[in-house]
Amino acid sequence: MPDIFLYSYFKYLIEIKYYYFLDVLFVTGIFNFIIHTISFSAVLLYQHLNDNNILFSQFYNYYNEVGVWPMIANFLFGVIFVGFLAGIFEFFILYNLTPNYIIISFEIGKIPVTISFNEGWKRWIIFIISIFQIFGLLCYLEIFEYNFCSLNKNTKRLISEREKVESIFEKNYSVDQIIIEGYDVSEGFKKQIEMTEKNEEQKEEEDEKD
Repeated sequence: MPDIFLYSYFKYLIEIKYYYFLDVLFVTGIFNFIIHTISFSAVLLYQHLNDNNILFSQFYNYYNEVGVWPMIANFLFGVIFVGFLAGIFEFFILYNLTPNYIIISFEIGKIPVTISFNEGWKRWIIFIISIFQIFGLLCYLEIFEYNFCSLNKNTKRLISEREKVESIFEKNYSVDQIIIEGYDVSEGFKKQIEMTEKNEEQKEEEDEKD
C-alpha cells in the first residue's frame, strides 16, 4: 500500500510539477542511501554496545563458504541490475505510463514464486487463479478490448479519438457559425462530424455482429 502512494507522488512530481524523471530518481536514490546508511550504522552500534556482532559473524561465515569473487559478483549484480537498471526502468514506465503498471508488474512477478512454493492441489488452484488474474489485468490495461455491446466505447483509444473531434469546438463557438479568415467552414465541419459518427456507428454494428 505505501508503494502506491509513493509512486503516485512521483507521478505527480513528473506530470504536474514538471520535474525530469531522472532527477526524481536521483534524489530518491540519495535519500534511500542516507536512510540505509543510518539504519546500518545504528544496527552496528547497537550490536557493539551489547557485545553481539551477528552481522560480522554472518559476513565472515559467508566469506568462508563462497570466497571473495562470488561476493564481489553478487555485490555488482545487486548494484547494477537490482539497484541501477531496475530503478531506471521503473521511472521510465512511470514517465510514459501510470503507477498501475509498476504495481501490476510486481504482482505478476510474484506468481511464479507462489506457484513454485506450493505443492499438490494448492499449486493447481493458484495456477488457475493466476490465469484469470492475468486475463483480468490485460482487460484492465486495455490490451484486450471487448468489441461487443459497445463495451469498448470508453477505452482510452476511442476517448482520445472523440476528443480530437470535439476539441475543435470551444465553449463559445457553434458549428453553424465557424468562420476562418472570412470563409465559412461550418458545412465542412458538419460533414466531418457526421462522417465520424457514421463510421463509429458502422464499427459498433460490425463489432456486435462479430
